[in-house]
Amino acid sequence: MSGGSIQQPIYQLEPEATRLRRLIECLMLALVYGMKRLLKVSPHYTGLAQTYALWLNAEVNIWTDKITQPILSIKAWLDLILKREE
Repeated sequence: MSGGSIQQPIYQLEPEATRLRRLIECLMLALVYGMKRLLKVSPHYTGLAQTYALWLNAEVNIWTDKITQPILSIKAWLDLILKREE
């Protein structure tokens, strides 16, 4: 420390960098808090979503069978008729 100049420690950051660091820390804390709340609530809503997805899958299967069954029956009858004519 010669000449009366005061040197700042290396670990001390400039004001802009300090603000940026604090902003990043606040964002990370908000993210952690939000994830904690989301994970606390999500099992209930995940179960509901799974229930509705399974219901929708069953409905699609039922209606697909109802729609395709007449077409398959007609095709089977036409095959029988065409084979008898040969």
